[in-house]
Amino acid sequence: MKPALLAAACLGLVVVPFAACDDSLQCTLAGCQSTLELRIEVADGGRLPDASYEIVVELDGIPYVTACGQPQPGMFACEPVEGPAAFVVEANPYTDGSAIGLTVWADEGEGDGPQRVRLTVVSGDAPLVDTTTEPTYETRFPNGEACGPSCVQGEQITATFARP
Repeated sequence: MKPALLAAACLGLVVVPFAACDDSLQCTLAGCQSTLELRIEVADGGRLPDASYEIVVELDGIPYVTACGQPQPGMFACEPVEGPAAFVVEANPYTDGSAIGLTVWADEGEGDGPQRVRLTVVSGDAPLVDTTTEPTYETRFPNGEACGPSCVQGEQITATFARP
């Protein structure tokens, strides 16, 4: 074998292993949060009755409390959710008045969402909802599995009550 050809063959043995390394993996900085959505609605659909609603959602036994209602006709509002910092919970009425949505967030890197959720809704003295569930979650990787972070998205929990 000619010396130049031999040198090229030897160099090829050195270069080939480096070609197997993939330097094309570029991770983005997209973050994510672990979330769980809850929806409270009337069983037959339509607008929620004009009433005030006391809502307690227990996440792994920790209570979070809010009240929602119509302070004036055509306007539905919820008070800020009160509870400890283990999770962040927000209550938002749907603009069409058909439901109240609760969103539960766990910070990035804080693990899964709550494993047990109890939801109670009372209007006046009438209990409308009292349900307990164990949510199912799907893991998501906004930057690809190799890059991280990972977050979980819970399957929406819908609680309905009969129109009073």
